[in-house]
Amino acid sequence: MQEKMYEIQGKKFTQTELTLGQDKKLIKLWKEAGLSAEKLKDIQDLNGIIDLLIERKILERFLFIILNGPKEEIDWDAIPNSVLFEVISDFLALNEKWIGKLRNFLNNFLSGERTK
Repeated sequence: MQEKMYEIQGKKFTQTELTLGQDKKLIKLWKEAGLSAEKLKDIQDLNGIIDLLIERKILERFLFIILNGPKEEIDWDAIPNSVLFEVISDFLALNEKWIGKLRNFLNNFLSGERTK
């Protein structure tokens, strides 16, 4: 399994492909935040992802789910934008297949089709 490494505020963090447990937590987070299929479908780039996570007040919780390391020791508001963009970009690269399946499901759902 591929692993990405980061140093945030002097602490070591890693990120890997999502696990089933992380999938469940992210889906629960999206539901709690009221994210609709239509809203997710409209995201075009990294800025759109970050804007949506900030708008729904779930950016820190999202990072808490996808990163491995001493998360309780971090001042989330002090993370540099360059690191934030790297983490989100790596999240997309590490989970490309899962995101592709999610995108296909959303497209089919929005067009009225049902998938197995």
